[in-house]
Amino acid sequence: MIPTVSTPAQVQVLGVNQVVFETDPKKRRRRRRRRNNQNNNYNNDHNNGAGKPGMDNHRGHDDDCHYHNMKNNHNHHHDDSSTCSATVSSDSLSSGDFHHLMEEESSACSSPLVQQPHPRFQNMKQPTKGKQPRRPKKQQQQYRQQQHQQNEQVSWEEQARYVGLDCEMVGVGPGGHHSSIARVTLVAWDGTILLDEFVKQDQPVTDYRTFVSGVTELDLETAAWGLDDIRRRVEDMIADKILVGHALKNDMRALGITHPWYNVRDTAKYEPFMHVRFVEDGILWPRKLKDLVKEKLHREIQRPGEAHSSYEDAVAAMDLYRLVRRKWEKAMDYKIKKTREIESKKQ
Repeated sequence: MIPTVSTPAQVQVLGVNQVVFETDPKKRRRRRRRRNNQNNNYNNDHNNGAGKPGMDNHRGHDDDCHYHNMKNNHNHHHDDSSTCSATVSSDSLSSGDFHHLMEEESSACSSPLVQQPHPRFQNMKQPTKGKQPRRPKKQQQQYRQQQHQQNEQVSWEEQARYVGLDCEMVGVGPGGHHSSIARVTLVAWDGTILLDEFVKQDQPVTDYRTFVSGVTELDLETAAWGLDDIRRRVEDMIADKILVGHALKNDMRALGITHPWYNVRDTAKYEPFMHVRFVEDGILWPRKLKDLVKEKLHREIQRPGEAHSSYEDAVAAMDLYRLVRRKWEKAMDYKIKKTREIESKKQ
């Protein structure tokens, strides 16, 4: 029902956003001060415009409302509870005009309840509430490792250059303190077995070290190859190849063979795989193959209570090398280049 006014009076039109949604006294007082400052600015501008000649009441209302509408459009993203007020003379308006004016005033002078972002920040990513679910660290490392192996494409000719070596020992002599080769394993780039033989012993075995080596008395009794035969086969198979393994110095010394340093990839001597044992001296020490495989490849080898396997260790060393092959080969190229420069200067 449209209200009617019988006597000339000043009617105050209120905006729709005067409902206070927050009951915090401090916020209420702050909004009240902001609203009073806006009304004071509006009244000053209204009084200055009313005194100009040739300006009637209706013209003054349109200008004032237009000014306040521009002010609201400029500040609507700063204050969502701003209001707009205007005064009109009721004796100059009919009931229909008064109703039409109220609708225009409400639509033109009201500000939206929802705070709108500044155009400059509309395309920025809005922060999300709470933490997003993340993949566990172990799964992230496994995923990166799988992606690395998938992206790395090695030709057949390149794969044929690499051979992995691992040996198992038994104890001979008094107390079994001297080591003798008992099993020799050679694997290819993809883990294919190239050689896996037990070695016939020339002297009595005093400690089979089965809990570590996995070698039993029956294995050595059925061995068909002696150490000299195994040595020749190994030398033929690794000639002009890149030899990969863990602690290769021990295996080559037990076999009685040598290999060029620039064709040796020992995961026990690769600096990124080593660690500092004593902080005081800062010297790098080799790590166990078991620990490296667990940390870098996320799998278990040499499990407690199970015998070691030379095949499993050879494959593990090859997989470690494949994981860092590019960086390792770059470092080796630099060392080879520097060595050649030094040798050329000596000559």
